[in-house]
Amino acid sequence: MIDAVQSPSATGLTWCNDTPHKVMAAVATDDGKAVASRGWYRIDPGKCLHPDVTGQPKQVYVSPRPSMPRNRNHQAEDGR
Repeated sequence: MIDAVQSPSATGLTWCNDTPHKVMAAVATDDGKAVASRGWYRIDPGKCLHPDVTGQPKQVYVSPRPSMPRNRNHQAEDGR
C-alpha cells in the first residue's frame, strides 16, 4: 500500500493487496476545511481497489490493517 500512495494511479487512489491475506484499509481526506472519513474497505489477496476519493483533497490519509477471522481470539505473543 505504501507504493500506491507514493505512485498514485491516473484514475485516483488505487490499493493493491499483494499479500496472501485479506487486508482492511480506511481512507480519509482533508480539503483544508474539514477531514472526511470514507470508512473501511476489504481488499482480498491479489486484488486491487479504487476507494471513494472525490474532490481535490489537500491530504489523503490511509490506514491499512490485517483482517482477522471473526471467530479468532487475539492473543499476546506470550499466550495471554
